[in-house]
Amino acid sequence: MPAGTEPLVDGARRCVQCGLCLPRCPTYALAREEGEAPRGRVLMIQGLLEGRLEADGTLAGHLERCLLCRACEAVCPAEVPFGALMDGARAELRRRGRPLSRRLRRLLHLAEDRRAQRRLAWGLWLAQRCGLTALAPLARRGREARMLPPLPRPRPFRAWYPARGEERGRVALFLGCLGPALDPGPLRAAVALLPRLGYGVHVPPDQTCCGALARHAGEGGRAHRLQEANRRAFAALEVEAVLAAASGCGADLAGHPALLPAPLQDLGAFLARAVERAGASFRPLRARAALHTPCTLAYPLRQAEAHRRLLEAIPGLEVVPLEGPQACCGAAGSHLLERPEAADRIGRHLVEALRRIGASLLLTGNTGCALHLRQLARRAGLRVEVLHPAELLARQWAGPGAAGEAREGIRRGARSEPR
Repeated sequence: MPAGTEPLVDGARRCVQCGLCLPRCPTYALAREEGEAPRGRVLMIQGLLEGRLEADGTLAGHLERCLLCRACEAVCPAEVPFGALMDGARAELRRRGRPLSRRLRRLLHLAEDRRAQRRLAWGLWLAQRCGLTALAPLARRGREARMLPPLPRPRPFRAWYPARGEERGRVALFLGCLGPALDPGPLRAAVALLPRLGYGVHVPPDQTCCGALARHAGEGGRAHRLQEANRRAFAALEVEAVLAAASGCGADLAGHPALLPAPLQDLGAFLARAVERAGASFRPLRARAALHTPCTLAYPLRQAEAHRRLLEAIPGLEVVPLEGPQACCGAAGSHLLERPEAADRIGRHLVEALRRIGASLLLTGNTGCALHLRQLARRAGLRVEVLHPAELLARQWAGPGAAGEAREGIRRGARSEPR
């Protein structure tokens, strides 16, 4: 047994092979074979670490195709730490010489290189302005071009956004790696809304990738270096919370609380409380919105209802959950780029549900989910605008109002049932 893997083996031995995880697993739903199911993967991890199985292409393929949605953890009676098992097993694959794919190596490099991210942002913006999106970086095919929202002219974030009026508190904003280039809307909405709600916002300029992409690829040392860089970037701040607009980043940061000067909170969940506290009001919107709950928001962060509560502040908005046999859309970090056909098959049921709902808005709280669902909807011919809930809130901002007016707006707001 490799040194340091004893906790992983102990975690794997907790699995009682009950099968409750099978209906929740997106890859098992596609393949209907044990090697693509959580309990099958747990057995393979145990065999790998105990020296009974070789790290060959078949075993590695089963482990690398896992989306790490962690829906299985939510129903596991034995509380098997599946996410930690999978990260550890992939690290063992790397140790035994299983290489990263070329595309994943490039993605990991881009996630760490701020200069490359700025070049990407400018390249994508210029390509959209010139009508040449399909030729832009990361969008050489029509598929990738359909992922992108209309991008604003790139501009750097300030290090400090003071509260407007009386200051209620101070927070820090985590930018993530590719969010500012590929989906900057939620971050811009955050620095627009939070000061209006009475919060000063720190945006440390030296922050970097959260490390989730590297950790899930089995590059634990790389992830640790990124964590240390973020610890230094945020260490001196006196804030009540660190906010992540992308739930994927938030889930990873929340799993390492000692790295941050304050608790990690999802942006939407924090805004829901801040809106109520400030008595803010929002312009009515007579529209139907489909609300997608990212796996990282539902499972590691356990805040599946946070964005629905936030959207209740917009009077007249009807919110319908976007649901299917499995909640995962198939994006799953690098999975979207490494296995696009499988990602499409996994996300197809959500597009069918979106068609039935007939919504003009699709709201989701994770960058990868937004990119994937946008291109799936466009390919299906659906005219739907994909936004983070915070973006819609910023768009409907009407200003501070009496607390009673805000509560009345919440009562008249969205309902989770379709008409």
